[in-house]
Amino acid sequence: STSADEQQGSADSSADEQQGSVDSSADEQQDSATPYQQGTATDTDYQSEWLNLKFTPPYTVVMNTQKELESVMKQGQSALEDASGIELEEDALTGTVYEMMASSVSGFPNVSLVVEDAAMENMTVDQYFLSAQQMLDATQMGYTYEEITDAQIGGQDFRVMEAKVTVNDYEVIQKYCTRKQGGKFVSIILSYTADTTDEADEILAAFTPLNADTEAADAE
Repeated sequence: STSADEQQGSADSSADEQQGSVDSSADEQQDSATPYQQGTATDTDYQSEWLNLKFTPPYTVVMNTQKELESVMKQGQSALEDASGIELEEDALTGTVYEMMASSVSGFPNVSLVVEDAAMENMTVDQYFLSAQQMLDATQMGYTYEEITDAQIGGQDFRVMEAKVTVNDYEVIQKYCTRKQGGKFVSIILSYTADTTDEADEILAAFTPLNADTEAADAE
């Protein structure tokens, strides 16, 4: 009877282990599907639990206020309307959240982090870039584009599209660093000039993991 008890005991403990491993596997799945939550921008830094990212501005860079950010958004929308001749609906930017913006004291470089609902569930980052290029082309400002590359920012995988445009005899480089997470496109958009490349690199390097021991969510 002892042997039967031992067998029963070992069967129970094996069932517990299996249940434990099912639970932990469910937890892991839960982590990668954590619902979107907007990050927090203050006058000293930006933090996002959902992205597991933190941005601490370099010495020459200032965190923009929410009011300044909204002003830039409105300017961008007006410029697009003027260039394309199409009036955007009030809700054209619904599903787009400008989480943070920071600018060098001299204006360039500047960086913003934007989270946008995927227009279609199965859209890839490269297809998202294609639609972004169409919008930039609609401005008729003569944007040119580099090959799409990969980069790691704050310990996470991003696809990178570089767009160049000449404004007032100045070449401006816009680097779109984008990943898809939880059905949303997350873009770190960096604007700089050829002579502020080093400062632009410093700004990207200022994005670090919020919690070093948290696994980055898989890019989709």
